[in-house]
Amino acid sequence: METMTATTARQTDGGVSTTAKVDALGRRTLSGAERQRLLEEYRASGQSAAEFARARGLGYTTLCGWLQQERAPRTARKAKEPRLKVLDTAPLFTAKASDTLLLEVIINGILIKIHRP
Repeated sequence: METMTATTARQTDGGVSTTAKVDALGRRTLSGAERQRLLEEYRASGQSAAEFARARGLGYTTLCGWLQQERAPRTARKAKEPRLKVLDTAPLFTAKASDTLLLEVIINGILIKIHRP
């Protein structure tokens, strides 16, 4: 995706101008410090998340995502386990010459052959 930098000025309730990078689709990206400042403003505002997001031109789900990330810091997130786990690399049986090969697939460098007797 092509990214272009544009300066966009917007006023917050505190009258602070901010600049944000805008990609080719017009989406703003904010720095970590800017996100943190907005989260602090949200907590102090007394508004609902939807009201706060609407007033600041943020997506509601974006604000909720930032709040969720704060509750579950990166160090506490569970690493994703692979969906396919190799338990044993030894063949379960040896196919006979008369067996019909139904399927042969290579997944992550592992050859899997399925035969029909």
